[in-house]
Amino acid sequence: MKNQSNMTNRETIKFRVWNLKSRSFYHPSDIAIRNDGPYILTYDYHNSWSKKWGSPLNGYIIQQYTGLKDKNGVEIYEGDIIKVGFGEHEGSLGKVIFEYGAFMLTSKYGCNFMDTYKSCLYGEVIGNIFENKDLLEKEL
Repeated sequence: MKNQSNMTNRETIKFRVWNLKSRSFYHPSDIAIRNDGPYILTYDYHNSWSKKWGSPLNGYIIQQYTGLKDKNGVEIYEGDIIKVGFGEHEGSLGKVIFEYGAFMLTSKYGCNFMDTYKSCLYGEVIGNIFENKDLLEKEL
């Protein structure tokens, strides 16, 4: 396992956006939350800002960075699938969710892993809920 400082990354708020139409991720320059909903802001090569309405109804799903990295130094986002590397559930798969104001790792039975932090720190990102649904069907 790489020596890393997971806690310092918790200060950085990052997002990734799944584009339902192109079926791909991108990392926006910024996300603006307004009374009428979130907007995805990107700074393009023409040196101008473009704004997109950030909701599933408009073709975009916004996912937040947890502030944690897996054992290989890969950033862990909401919606990632983690192969648990700690405790009695070692080797099991979990999906990163955000509920009740916290990131959690949930199993196929809807149970939350008791120590999400260690499960992720010693675990490994093996996919996500959009590009690797087959992993969920097998394990979750």
